[in-house]
Amino acid sequence: MNKKRSNAEIQKPKIIESFYHTILEEGFEGTSIAKIAARIGMKPTLVIHYFGTKEDLTLSGVDYVIDAYAVLLNKFKTRYADPEKRLRALLNTLWSREYYEKV
Repeated sequence: MNKKRSNAEIQKPKIIESFYHTILEEGFEGTSIAKIAARIGMKPTLVIHYFGTKEDLTLSGVDYVIDAYAVLLNKFKTRYADPEKRLRALLNTLWSREYYEKV
């Protein structure tokens, strides 16, 4: 593995996580490449280097959220063998106050 690829594998997840937390605090419209970079002590040009545009970063951010929820939701497959119990547990979780506040 070359150094350039190794750096990208380390930096990209940090940038995506910063993007996610910046959106939570600032909203999507209030989120900028500069704010994302500042949160992790990085120059905005480096964020652009890794993602190109805010749109590309947004797509990666969406994938990050989908992956995080996939991990959460996959737990229902192994926890409940009975389909009805699994569905009820899933719906109770999705409609719970705790889940709503996380989302």
